[in-house]
Amino acid sequence: MTVPRPQGRQAQPLGWQHQPQGWHWEWVQPEPLQYHRLQLSLPNYRWWRPLLTIVLAMVYYMVLSVLLFAVYGIALFVNGGGLAGLESLDTSRITDPMTLSLLLVSVILMAPAVLLACLSTGLRPWRHMLSVASRIRWRWMLWCTMPAVVTFVGTQVLMNLFTIIGSLTAGALTDGSAGGLGDGTASAQPSTHGWVGWPAYAVLFCMIVVLVPLQAATEELVFRGLILQTVGGWLRQPWLAAIPSIVLFTAGHGYGFWGQLSIVVFAVTTVWLAIRTGGLEASVALHVINNALLFLVQATGITGDDTLEGSVDSPIVLLQEVILCSSYLCWVLFAARRRRIDNTYHPPARPVPVWHGFELSGTASSAPEAAATRDTVPIRTVQPSADDSQSHPPMQRTQK
Repeated sequence: MTVPRPQGRQAQPLGWQHQPQGWHWEWVQPEPLQYHRLQLSLPNYRWWRPLLTIVLAMVYYMVLSVLLFAVYGIALFVNGGGLAGLESLDTSRITDPMTLSLLLVSVILMAPAVLLACLSTGLRPWRHMLSVASRIRWRWMLWCTMPAVVTFVGTQVLMNLFTIIGSLTAGALTDGSAGGLGDGTASAQPSTHGWVGWPAYAVLFCMIVVLVPLQAATEELVFRGLILQTVGGWLRQPWLAAIPSIVLFTAGHGYGFWGQLSIVVFAVTTVWLAIRTGGLEASVALHVINNALLFLVQATGITGDDTLEGSVDSPIVLLQEVILCSSYLCWVLFAARRRRIDNTYHPPARPVPVWHGFELSGTASSAPEAAATRDTVPIRTVQPSADDSQSHPPMQRTQK
């Protein structure tokens, strides 16, 4: 069989002079991926698979939640003296160990639901949701706890100073105009709560220290991990991929207007940290420190309000959240740049079939256009050998 005469010369890759005309394997380097697009690196990724994973995760979470509330309901019914014990399930008092554990464990159940869904749909390995290194970078996360504690404590001290100065200013104005503190209508109402006692606080302290890190890490895994990367597989722009994560995370909190705005600020900060640092470590550190210190203070009972919804509907809370998140964000991003924290994933090179030689008449397209995508660039060309025939699908070495 005669080979048709070549009609034109085709651009040849490096080293083509030493290779016979025909099909050869050429190694290509895929495009580096940011954190929100890591699902594209999975071997069995399909556009519909993450969506199915989210649906199954919701189903699994509903089943686990029903089992959890059934267990707690039976325990409260038996120990609480009947239906009166079940009424505590409708409250969110942090000073109650049973209620606090129920609130935290109900959130933690989202983690096994997501992992079971990933196993069911084949979205594996699930560790890609942790970081671009497919693992928790423990040293980086432990370092991030330091700026989280400093910024949180500093923000609390600053806001307390503002509150004291505002109270003194308001008191001076009241003394000057009415000659005293008034009739007491403008003064704060006395607290109906008090110190819970050392035995009760010891129990609450242990529960907060153990459960709050799991609760915060679970929320980051779901909202800044699964949901962010699911949308990131469809949209290249990080902020477009972050919108569903921010909206769903905010909708999961039932605060007032100012409280919800503070949640938006927190969600934007954690999404930014996850994308710019290439993992959940910085977000988890901020989330854990924020929730743990707040719970530890409210669990004492001396704040006058031991509920989750308490006094969050205030512009002061929004201002405090803006100062906390902005200072922590700037500090961590600067440290990540100094410490050279990797925020992209570099997939390994993979072989693709390439035609070496002259373009034949009647050939519609060459192998590079059919095999390589726009996200890949060739890095080196290798001569096919006997090992290639065993590790790759069979291919004609020359055009017959």
